[in-house]
Amino acid sequence: MSEEKVTVITVVYNLIKSGRVKYFKQMLRSVRNQTYKNIEHIVMDGKSTDGTLSLLDKYQKKGHIKYYSEKDNGPYDAMNKGIKKADSDYVIILHSDDYLYDKNVITLQMKYLKLTNSDYTTGDTVFIDKDNNVVTPYLGIAHRYDDKYFFLKGDNTPVFWMETSFNHEGMLFKKSVFERIGYFSDEKIYGTSADFKFEVDLVLKDIKHTHIPYNFLCFRTGGASSTEDKRFYKILEYIYSKFYYLDVNKNLAEYDKLRQNPTPLFVYSLKNYLTSLNLKNFDYKKCFDFLDLMLEKQNQWKNSNVWKEVKVKSSQITAKLFSILPLLKIKDKNNIKYYKLFDFLPLLKVKTNVNGTKEYKLFNFLPIMKIKKK
Repeated sequence: MSEEKVTVITVVYNLIKSGRVKYFKQMLRSVRNQTYKNIEHIVMDGKSTDGTLSLLDKYQKKGHIKYYSEKDNGPYDAMNKGIKKADSDYVIILHSDDYLYDKNVITLQMKYLKLTNSDYTTGDTVFIDKDNNVVTPYLGIAHRYDDKYFFLKGDNTPVFWMETSFNHEGMLFKKSVFERIGYFSDEKIYGTSADFKFEVDLVLKDIKHTHIPYNFLCFRTGGASSTEDKRFYKILEYIYSKFYYLDVNKNLAEYDKLRQNPTPLFVYSLKNYLTSLNLKNFDYKKCFDFLDLMLEKQNQWKNSNVWKEVKVKSSQITAKLFSILPLLKIKDKNNIKYYKLFDFLPLLKVKTNVNGTKEYKLFNFLPIMKIKKK
């Protein structure tokens, strides 16, 4: 029985100018060395101007790739174009800085996709630096609550509402998935988080997947971080507005607070929303158990003696004469420290501004000094 064709899609721009040619070649080798041989490799170039096209032309003549050079609106737009050009029913996204973990990746993906009758596969990611050394990855928010969760390791779809559950690179998709739920969203709206939105849609639209506990991808760190892009908050708004009302007054960062420390009402609303969807391919128990654990641990932290002691000590300090008479009282509130003599006479007010500047006022009203942070 002949192998069905799989299309690998890579997006590039000015590889020579950016000093990424060696990474591109490493990525190409990882595809060429696959035991699965019926592979079409499409490279989408964003109109490079530094000689990259000559490099691509050389590999196209060897039959290693098929490349297109045209203007795009960013990497995700280029990926969408590549997916539409794919002459196969199966698609893998692989960026030029990264590479497939070993020669068996695509063979395993196709095998388990067929065995489980799934629409896409996920696997684990190995994080590397510019010299190919394995580095410790960011562990993620979920890991804080449950050490079974590692960012981009294991099947993390039950925490899809919190952070990226898997790396869109190296995943094998049926091309029909994009036709069913749409392609990657506009980067002007979602920035580098467009893949996060796509992954959320995979879950909410009940697309069946299988997770293979195997390293699929070597991911080179140092690129743009989605959580550093404020458009990341738009993804949280996209998810949470479906089930939870929050008057953020245009401050979308409030959604991020809920993501990291959800309230009981938020958890209740999320559970009800997911239950109403009646998803057939979602692990409700794992998701709900984790949500309960988050509330339980938050409650433990807030009610612990250590928490209470730190909270009291950090907000108020009192020095007593002969252990009885209050001599000096220091109260810390909203970045302002108040110094009082005998617990009633205002002595000094010290305000720390957002930029680090400290303002000192004698008797709480007389400006005496301002110290700027260098």
